[in-house]
Amino acid sequence: MKRGLLLKQALIYGLLLTIGLNLSAQDAELFSKAKKGGKYGLLSSTGQIIITPQYDDIGNFSDGVIAVKKGDFWGCIDRANKEILKPKFADNFTFYKGLAATQTPNKPGYDVIDKTGKLIFHTIYIFPEFEGFTRGGLEPVVDGKINKWGLINKGNKLVVECLYEEIKNYGDGIWMCKKGGQYGFIDKTGKQIIKNIYLEATPFKNKMSVVKQDTKMGVIGVDGKFIFPIGTYARITHQTDGTLRIVKNRMMGYINTEAKVVVPPTYQSISDFSDGLAIVQLGDKYGAIDSAGTVVIKPTFDGLSGFSEGLSEASINDKFGFIDKTGKTIIKPTLEDADEFNSGVAIFKKNDKFGLIDKTGKQVVAPKYSEIKFLKNGFFRVQSNDKFGVIDKTDRTVIPLEYEELGAFEE
Repeated sequence: MKRGLLLKQALIYGLLLTIGLNLSAQDAELFSKAKKGGKYGLLSSTGQIIITPQYDDIGNFSDGVIAVKKGDFWGCIDRANKEILKPKFADNFTFYKGLAATQTPNKPGYDVIDKTGKLIFHTIYIFPEFEGFTRGGLEPVVDGKINKWGLINKGNKLVVECLYEEIKNYGDGIWMCKKGGQYGFIDKTGKQIIKNIYLEATPFKNKMSVVKQDTKMGVIGVDGKFIFPIGTYARITHQTDGTLRIVKNRMMGYINTEAKVVVPPTYQSISDFSDGLAIVQLGDKYGAIDSAGTVVIKPTFDGLSGFSEGLSEASINDKFGFIDKTGKTIIKPTLEDADEFNSGVAIFKKNDKFGLIDKTGKQVVAPKYSEIKFLKNGFFRVQSNDKFGVIDKTDRTVIPLEYEELGAFEE
């Protein structure tokens, strides 16, 4: 497992390396994409074969249907393998709020269709990432002839002309746009809210955008006024928890979601918050602070992961164990490697093989797999001899180790 400085927050998997599984009735509609014999099918959350592998590819399950590929063309089916749309489309597509954007062979532009295949409208423009008009009733489009971006509505009306090199939005009605190599902001009508004067900018998050002029950075509000003037900090970045990481004189701190400097730049590194704590580095040692910036675990460890289920993976002298939120050792650092706890167990490594331990350090799954990845709800994707399967946290087989690929979608 890749470790580095151990400032991770969670396992990150690609789309084809994640599976949503649960044996309870409330999650009975979760299914897993599976590949066997070079073909794709569907497995249920109990490991039952719902659709025998027979398709050349499968897309994402959404809105009760899933796109499937036969030969060179895409159509879609429901969970019972009933054909909803015949394979006649040129590319993969996903439905959002009952709509999808796809292409017909030898026909320029995109068709927006409903789940019956009815054509809602055809547009000559390209959808860079179609999301069913869920962002204020608009979708970014690109004019392929001039490679410029604009905004279109559900009525096939170009609301904002294709004048921009890029348009992005986090769903707050304010669109970041790039024009002439500079970034600014417009509203949903195309009215300029903040002029295109920045070398770099981020879409607004918690009403804050990080902007850059020359080599210096600052933070502006939705009114365009500076919350932190250009040059206040050497570097500013959005964190996944909505806070801002700041850097000055090569030291890090953070600004909370209310735009308050909670931790001045006093640490070599600072992570996102997880379980209410952030991992900080002071010198070559790691500890933890709370959201008020108070040190709750002194920096005495060689490495710490983000907290999960009340525990953090800690390393001392190249061995790994776990501590609680007070810094108390719960599992002594004797492991070759480990990952954070999920569903009461953690992945660990021994002799280049992986297994699972509980919160007492007891092995609940012996280290016998070449790879284990946490999925959700107590299920784990395992690999052995280039084949994939799924087990629960007691090592009970849910999906046999006989698939070339396992992927995820859930409804």
